[in-house]
Amino acid sequence: MYRCPADFSDGETVDYATPADSCEELCAELIKSGESFDLVFVDPYHTYTSSFQAIMAGLQLTKTNGTLLVHDCNPPNPFYAEPEFHLGNWCGVTYAAYLDIALGKEGIGHFTVDTDFGCGIIRKGPQLVRQFGTIPDASLALEWQALDLSQKYPFFDTYRQQLLNLVTADKFLRTVMPFEYFCKGKLRKLLKKIAWADALVYRMLLAMAGQRSR
Repeated sequence: MYRCPADFSDGETVDYATPADSCEELCAELIKSGESFDLVFVDPYHTYTSSFQAIMAGLQLTKTNGTLLVHDCNPPNPFYAEPEFHLGNWCGVTYAAYLDIALGKEGIGHFTVDTDFGCGIIRKGPQLVRQFGTIPDASLALEWQALDLSQKYPFFDTYRQQLLNLVTADKFLRTVMPFEYFCKGKLRKLLKKIAWADALVYRMLLAMAGQRSR
């Protein structure tokens, strides 16, 4: 947990906590320990640096053929996508860090579920991604990579469907629910904890963990 006050308590156990904006140091402890996971959920502080660090660390913690889920990748307007924190709904520039990595790193594929301000899914391995379309064409990806951060949102807003490889939540759930991709029986309590804010995100995570919600 990042930006965590020393006296914070919600009654649940917090294994890793830091007062810093980024979870990079905490993830480094896990990476050093050799831990890796089938499913990693990242909801970073939404500045570019914190988002980029958290997503890259999340990928390092994700097993081959595992999946990284990134929250707030589809800000609906420029106000939501401002680079500095403000009160109210704030997705910041996590979308830019997500796409810089998803479009620039070899050996991964991505798509984005159009719910709760965009749930980005990066997959190590092509199997799941192939079910939801194709990655953006190379010329679009190159145009994106050539932009400064200040130039990215207008381009993103024009080409968000293609850049994000955007799919509906219904399509995602219909496609994933019949299959069991990841570990069974151990994630329900964890998923309730990390996805408390949105029931559909919780359903998505359960689907990806190979369980059906009751």
